[in-house]
Amino acid sequence: MRATEKFPYASYTIKDVKKMFSSQKKNSPFNRLVINLAITLIGIFGIGIFGDAQFANASDHYHAHLDNDSDNRPTFSSIGIQRSLKLFQQDAIKAAQRLIDETPRDDRARLQYQFFTEQRVRGTDQTNTPSFCAVLAWCEPWGIKQVEMSQPQLEAMHKLLSTVLSTGGYHTFMTLMNRHQMLGELENVSTASVIQEIVDKCPSIRGNTLAELIEKCFEVTSTDRYTGLGGAFKPDPVTGEYIIRWPWNPPGLDIRRQQFDNFSIALFGELGAEDWGLRFEGHHVTVNIHFHNDPETGEILVSSTPAFYGSSPIIVPEDPGVDTNTNWNWTKGQTVLFREVEQMRGFWLALPERLRISAFIDSENFYQEGVLRVETFPPTLLSSLDPVIDTTKIDQFPNITIKAKHLPDEAKWRLEEVFKSYLGSMPSAVAAQYQERINKALRGNGEITMAWAGGDLDDINSQHASYIEVAGMLLELQQNNQFTVQDGTAFENNHLHSALRDLKHPWDFDPIDRHYRHHMH
Repeated sequence: MRATEKFPYASYTIKDVKKMFSSQKKNSPFNRLVINLAITLIGIFGIGIFGDAQFANASDHYHAHLDNDSDNRPTFSSIGIQRSLKLFQQDAIKAAQRLIDETPRDDRARLQYQFFTEQRVRGTDQTNTPSFCAVLAWCEPWGIKQVEMSQPQLEAMHKLLSTVLSTGGYHTFMTLMNRHQMLGELENVSTASVIQEIVDKCPSIRGNTLAELIEKCFEVTSTDRYTGLGGAFKPDPVTGEYIIRWPWNPPGLDIRRQQFDNFSIALFGELGAEDWGLRFEGHHVTVNIHFHNDPETGEILVSSTPAFYGSSPIIVPEDPGVDTNTNWNWTKGQTVLFREVEQMRGFWLALPERLRISAFIDSENFYQEGVLRVETFPPTLLSSLDPVIDTTKIDQFPNITIKAKHLPDEAKWRLEEVFKSYLGSMPSAVAAQYQERINKALRGNGEITMAWAGGDLDDINSQHASYIEVAGMLLELQQNNQFTVQDGTAFENNHLHSALRDLKHPWDFDPIDRHYRHHMH
């Protein structure tokens, strides 16, 4: 059996190594030494001596291929990806076991679940977003809440999270989680009365910004600061149009503290089993890790999606300056996920105008009624929060599918940078596999399906939504003013939702179906 038959992603086979030296003097002692050494290494390790063992499709429920072109393939690790994944899994098992050990026995039933269970792929309330109600603060997540944990439990949970995420990823998710204090302080000084007065007095006027509505309704220039805007979508049962309710009472610090306390973690499957993993979730965050240990090949496959990254605000606005000891005052001006929005807009600006126009979704496609207009997908991300991604869902709107070779170099670079930002939250061995899929598609002839909506791409303060599918990876990003506190002087569209999904890894898959497709009985 050729090495590539047993290990499908080896870089070179025995035959390949012999051919490399066919133009040399075959009886050269050096030639014979190199060939024999290469054959020995391939026979023992089943991997190419000129490249890493790569993420194999040992199971048919997802595939993440690395490029076998030795001239273009990046060097990931001195020990190979499979060896790296093995060590990564060992560390994850150790950290997860510590969390179990620190959890009282009576509470472990809420920490540990069977792998194939609804707690892994559904939310506690399946009314609106069946799988991810917690990330939108519509429900509480499964698992043990951090507010219920002892100090040793909290330390064990964070040790586990810092193990299954990259260092940068851990800090990004902690920033999103810790944002709740600053957000609560901002909301405590806000008011909902202004937008309510506009709706009551001038229900028929329309505008693009709160300042514009105030000027039209009250014929004065707005001087108000910290005005709460809602934006709840409710479909009209007769017309099908979305009715948008803009009046909103911002939750405030007490509610945001509850949301912070409710961040929860759950483990699924027996540690180190064929399938096991974890889910860490709360408002604006979901982390899902799935380890698959293929029983036939012995290879390890790791999925780190679905992943959700949300931020409100994207840029911390100026505070009133009354209390300099607030988290708000300490963090004003700081940003999170701002660069991702900026690079995504830069990607679209780098495209030829004809492509931008063809992929543009006008807000007229979003049937809605309200004093302000939402220019992004209603009511939230188009597909990424669905349990199973329907790739035809985008076809209800204008979109384009284009070969990567037709993209300008700047567009390719900016798209790579956006994906790198999100993949950078994952451990390096996992991120490398995803990134190489994307890079291979972009430097080759891969197809990209894409669409966007929103305002002026050059204006970072305008609304924006992007839908990008490349190499089986779906990235959605949405920036708008829904459920924000308007500063009155600066950034209006200061709320971001974004999600990354691996379409080649059916997260919500049927184990019985997989078994029958493998064994055909």
